[in-house]
Amino acid sequence: MSRPEGRTRVLFVINDLARAGAETQLVALACALPRERYEARIVLLKERDDFADVLGGAGIAVVPLHRRGPADFAVALRLAREVRRFRPQVIHSFLFPANLLAAVVGRAAGVPRIVVSQRSSYESGLPAPWRRLARLGHRLAHRVVVNSRAALSEEIAAGTPPALLIHVPNAALGTAQGSAPARSEGVPDGPFVLSLGQLDGQKGHRVLLSAWPGVLRSHPAARLVLVGDGPCRPELEAQAQALGVAPSVTFAGFRAPSGAFVAACRLLVQPSLTEGMPNAVLEAMAAGKPVVGSRVGGIPELVLDGETGLLVAPGDPAALAAAIVALLDDPARAARMGLAGAARTRGEFAIDSVRRAIESVYGTAEARTTEEAADQASGR
Repeated sequence: MSRPEGRTRVLFVINDLARAGAETQLVALACALPRERYEARIVLLKERDDFADVLGGAGIAVVPLHRRGPADFAVALRLAREVRRFRPQVIHSFLFPANLLAAVVGRAAGVPRIVVSQRSSYESGLPAPWRRLARLGHRLAHRVVVNSRAALSEEIAAGTPPALLIHVPNAALGTAQGSAPARSEGVPDGPFVLSLGQLDGQKGHRVLLSAWPGVLRSHPAARLVLVGDGPCRPELEAQAQALGVAPSVTFAGFRAPSGAFVAACRLLVQPSLTEGMPNAVLEAMAAGKPVVGSRVGGIPELVLDGETGLLVAPGDPAALAAAIVALLDDPARAARMGLAGAARTRGEFAIDSVRRAIESVYGTAEARTTEEAADQASGR
């Protein structure tokens, strides 16, 4: 099939498309790129694709490379073959190790624009040897997109040239304020406190459960709903039992979409110990819900303390309980914060704003490539 003339071919590269933060953002961006100007394709280093229906409906091809563990070095050859077949003007990768592979293969293939996206803190998320490799990929790219100013500062401190780095926040996806998604099975009838995300150690659910008895002392009828799954679920369920709060805590498991839970909750709690820019916070803000969050990573860039929610120190159950109680005690204040959060997401964090920023990054990368070629030709 011949390609329409004049469209920019963008090859997205990522490990897989599980329903997680970076993956959701990539899919939203790929679908938001105007079809009259772009032809998008997605390469998965592995094969999982939880967005097949969405991408199929958008006419975006997905190519799995079936990577089999860290020793499958031949995946680079399979990626190079796909690059030769698609002939992209832009490679845009998400997450390590896809960033490194995309940058190496893209450079070798002479792709004009190579953009890599860092979606979390390398200092807290990667061992030192992997951090060095990840930042090698940064230096091979034409632009490095970070989704929080915290990550931007971290990368500059780590020695990444500032000229490579650009901050583009996540888009607020999910249910907009005032919308009424269909009620999902398992959504409690009464108001509740919601935590939304994978149940792993860095998300701080142990801290939230430790805080919950303090919430119940002030609000005995309060309910906590944890939407998500992950390796820490068994120990979290045991912790709830040991604390005697299990009757008031619901482990709802993984739910996609989660909009019905967000729409029905009183407030969202994001008790992370380390964080990039959490989609759950943006989703709650877009739905007009106040947020109680840890003062880590990109959360303070979303939650304006005292305006769109409350911020507490990470790992502090007493402070977390006090913040939750403060919003449960004052529904009018919580409602004002929710309205303010919804207004924020309609501007800087709207998908069209993020898409335009990324399109600008693609153009900036093209200009940088031209400048490099001119420098090489002049011997500078």
